[in-house]
Order: sequence, then C-alpha cells, then structure tokens
Amino acid sequence: MTRNIDAWLEPRRNAVRQAFQVPQEKQPMVDSYFEKLRQLAESSSDQGDFERRMLSSPLSLEFNQLMADLMPYVRQSPYADNAGHSASTASGNSVNDRLYKGIDTSAANRQPSRQDTKTEMKAAARMVAEEVGWHIPIVRRVLTWLNLWHLLRRWFGKR
Repeated sequence: MTRNIDAWLEPRRNAVRQAFQVPQEKQPMVDSYFEKLRQLAESSSDQGDFERRMLSSPLSLEFNQLMADLMPYVRQSPYADNAGHSASTASGNSVNDRLYKGIDTSAANRQPSRQDTKTEMKAAARMVAEEVGWHIPIVRRVLTWLNLWHLLRRWFGKR
C-alpha cells in the first residue's frame, strides 16, 4: 500500500483555502501548521494511524485555534445574495451560512464583550473543524457516533 501523504492533508488545506481569504501576514502561521501536520503524517504508518494520532495530539487543538485566528478573514458565501437557494440556506440554518455570517444576528445589535467574542469564535472554529472532518472517513465515523450519542442522551433526558 502506497502512502499518499498529500491526499491525507489536502482536505484540510482545501477547507482553509475555501473558507478563508488568508492575508500575507497570516500565511506563515498556516504554513507552519501544515508543516507540523506533514511531519506527523510522515511518521505515521497509514492514514488511519495518522488520523488517530492527530486527534490525540495537540495539533487538533492547534487546528481549532488556527480556525479561530482566521475568522476575521472568512470568505463571503456564494449564496449570500441568493435567497431562493434552498430552505435551509434561505433561513440561514446550514453550517456554511452560519459560518459565513460570522456572528449570530441576535448578538449583532449589542456590543459584544471579549468573552462573548471568544466564545463565538470558538463555536465557529468548531463548525469549520466539523465541516472539514466530514471529508475524512475516520473522523466522519467518529463524528457520526458522537452525534448519535448526543441524540440518544437528549431523547432520554440526559443532557
């Protein structure tokens, strides 16, 4: 079995490219993260090992922090002006639309505190990380089981 490390890293790179307009001053931070990720991938035996090691390494948290740092540079949604795109897009319920809006509209009328902004950025970074995760088979399975577990807890009244 051949190891195609670029194919392992490409979904994460594409997510950053598609979601953010990374300015020149932030590009070294992004390149540094992907270089660390490449080193982890090169030391892994296969993609499954790479995904497991990444989830348990500090690189997972660093990815979330990277997403939070890049939130001010989110690209405009291609569907922002197309209100009739779909029911979920028109009502703003899709993950992409919430990501592109940045801050919740109910919070837009008040001056957010530093803690509010930090919490919102963490939530947006988590959405991006989940969106990227759905394109990676092992992460997709883990997220599916976690979502099912949370759903069952809500059904039976345990929060």
